[in-house]
Amino acid sequence: MKKLLVLVFIFSPIFVIAQYTLNKGYDNIEIRGNITTYYKYRWYPENSLETNAKAEKNLFKLKDARIKLEGSSNKRKIEYELHLDFAKLKDSEQPVLDAYVTYDSFIETTVGFTKIPFSRHSKIAIIYQPWLKRAQIIDEGQHRRDIGLHLKKSLYSGKIQLFGSIIDGEKDLVSDNDNSGNLEYVSRLEIAYPTKMKYRAFDLAQSSVPIFSLGTSFRTSKKEETDIYDEVIFYKINGTKRSYQFDFASMYKGFSFLCEGHKIEYDWNSRIPSKTETLGFLIEGNYLFKKYNSVIAFRYDQTDINGVSGNNPAPGIQEETFSIGYNYRFNEHMNVLKIQFRKNYYPNQNLPSKNEIRIGLQYLIG
Repeated sequence: MKKLLVLVFIFSPIFVIAQYTLNKGYDNIEIRGNITTYYKYRWYPENSLETNAKAEKNLFKLKDARIKLEGSSNKRKIEYELHLDFAKLKDSEQPVLDAYVTYDSFIETTVGFTKIPFSRHSKIAIIYQPWLKRAQIIDEGQHRRDIGLHLKKSLYSGKIQLFGSIIDGEKDLVSDNDNSGNLEYVSRLEIAYPTKMKYRAFDLAQSSVPIFSLGTSFRTSKKEETDIYDEVIFYKINGTKRSYQFDFASMYKGFSFLCEGHKIEYDWNSRIPSKTETLGFLIEGNYLFKKYNSVIAFRYDQTDINGVSGNNPAPGIQEETFSIGYNYRFNEHMNVLKIQFRKNYYPNQNLPSKNEIRIGLQYLIG
């Protein structure tokens, strides 16, 4: 009966949003949206202390209920976007994902709230990934959106891209900065060959020649007052935080590959030890079976959380996750059935491994 209810829920229509495109001369506006729902089931070894405590975590979830307004004017010299996710309201979070205006001239200049140019995995929208949950170092290690000034310069038809952002350094939209009044600074460099690589996890074009991309990023902030974390990884501390990142990606004939490394250094104002760090690594590969409308994916990610750095290094909380995914693509419109199995390990802790499966439907409009 439980399996039947899961299937009925997944394949039932949730609601419908019509797509509209409005044009007036050189001005246009498009209305898009997407809905993603899934069922999450967890299980643990027998006699585990967490088995009963986590039983209530088996549940249906509305992951995304998004509406996006994209527009341009003046022959696309000016572009703007308002992107809302009403699913966030269930957790009392603000629903704004993007709210910005871009002026495309010698340097593409964006002001507003949008994605931070840090990490290829982070910049790839979840609708263009085979997963229903991101890797831990991305999901918890850094806030992925912020408000401020964002600059981008493309060279050689996008083969070289330079990014820079000056942002508040807060996880969400806020009315006040902390007492320091300091901002956060982000920079990124991407090099691709033989052509620009789009932010997609799939090789939808079935590239006839290998495409490669190499990227590196840096971000730093100095804050006061409060240490704030998402589950276990700090994204804001009373002190200085510096983040270093690299990524390598490739695509060829339906196969895509990505690996990323992350290092976050914390220099605390009032903690002992005063210097700690979090290290993260992920590697993933996908293959698109175009004939069968299917994608097979795997991902391995490892995180060493808040270990001690300096002259006496010591490991922190270590967590490893192995994920296997399967996607069935109903059409070329990114309407997809997603299945993701995750197994979490804790090598240096006396904790049982965690097993989880997510089965969801992604419906995209526009």
